[in-house]
Amino acid sequence: MARDICGNSRCGNPSFCAACQRADEKRRRQPEPERLRQLRRLMADDVSLERAYSELNRRHCAAASTVEALMYALSIRNTAALREPKIQDWVAQLSEDQADEIGGQLQRLNLEVMRKRAPTAPPWTADEVKQLLRAKA
Repeated sequence: MARDICGNSRCGNPSFCAACQRADEKRRRQPEPERLRQLRRLMADDVSLERAYSELNRRHCAAASTVEALMYALSIRNTAALREPKIQDWVAQLSEDQADEIGGQLQRLNLEVMRKRAPTAPPWTADEVKQLLRAKA
């Protein structure tokens, strides 16, 4: 009878086989990471390349530097900044969570801090945040 680990009928290294069996058992007891489950699901024959690409990129999020630059531009120029191609590119890079967070931050702007950076930067209204989220879509 062949061994499960090495395939040999006689074990040449019993301590190695025992260590492999313990590691395999430990792996079986641990839940599979969500990311790995997602990748396995996307490799199924009935999943198109376009669908897999879309799902993998949906979770994509913008770099922290992009979020900060966008936050600054939007806090100074308000919704007028959303018409600029560069700002539109930055908004497109945001994840849904990042867009929601930026919208919340724009509504909670600390006026005293913002007046030092941009004297005319008021907090955003709910309608202005909706414009940001529509631009994301």
